[in-house]
Amino acid sequence: MGVVDSAGCSAVHLVGGVSGLVATLYLRPRRYRFSEKRARQISDPTKAILGFLMIWWGWLAFNTASNYSVSKKQWTEGVRSAVGTIMASAGGGMVTVLISRWTTKKIQVDMLIDGMLASLVSSTAGCLFYTPWQATLVGALGSAMALVIYPLLEKAKIDDPVGVIPVHVVGSVWGMISPAIFVCQEFGLEDHHVTNENHLSGLLYGGGLTLLLYQLAALGAIAFFSGSCAFLILFTLQHSPIGLRLSRLDEELGADLREHGLAGVNVMTYTIEKKLTADPDFLPAHFITAPLNFPVARKTLGSHSQEPQLRPDGDSSMASEGKVGSVETTSDR
Repeated sequence: MGVVDSAGCSAVHLVGGVSGLVATLYLRPRRYRFSEKRARQISDPTKAILGFLMIWWGWLAFNTASNYSVSKKQWTEGVRSAVGTIMASAGGGMVTVLISRWTTKKIQVDMLIDGMLASLVSSTAGCLFYTPWQATLVGALGSAMALVIYPLLEKAKIDDPVGVIPVHVVGSVWGMISPAIFVCQEFGLEDHHVTNENHLSGLLYGGGLTLLLYQLAALGAIAFFSGSCAFLILFTLQHSPIGLRLSRLDEELGADLREHGLAGVNVMTYTIEKKLTADPDFLPAHFITAPLNFPVARKTLGSHSQEPQLRPDGDSSMASEGKVGSVETTSDR
């Protein structure tokens, strides 16, 4: 078909991004997500940055190894892809810092991570073909577009917990369009040019609209296919015994506690009790939390109870002696 996608921008990121978009629209927002005006918070900035650095390092291997060969001077393609990937992330990082400082007067960790991830996604289709300045510009524009989408999602009340839509949808769409603008088929060594199937160049190099039409056709076909498959899977799960969405109680407590017996948010500072006492109908006869080897506390809540706490041994209690006011706790061993 002649589509330029050197490292899977469409086959990986567009598929995942569109599937995530369909899922978040299908599930609808989490409870209280838009009823309380609060800024996006990152639970552990240090671990988030560490995870991003791991992804960044892995992205180099992902983009450079996509030609599957180092023989007959094909190692130069890997080097070119690495330079394009690094320069795109550098451009994205610089733009993200500027946008963060301008909008929040601070360098927000979550904005920095998401902006640089969007720049990496944007580089994936054409990293093999870009010159360093082209890659920097592509990454910078990808980050800027992704960060602009965040307030629009909030205004539209679309609940995207991990930024799939700005990073993987916006980033991959721009990543697939950018080769139709910047690709030059004569970039590379004189005896080893990098070319796509139809030897098409981008708009800046006299290629016309042909390559752009190919890129848009690929975007539309892959988005339709992945979105349809995602909808069918979600619909099937919702109407199956497995189910799709957490119950109201589990959503309040958090999936980490429900599935793994670990509190993703510190239970001692969490607002569970405030919500429970404010809505008496919400309180079930017994709290039945994680079934996977997690000791369960059955609690009868009174009017002067304290917030539930997790002891280091994994047991759940309301106080050191297991009884405060009219609250009684017993552990099922």
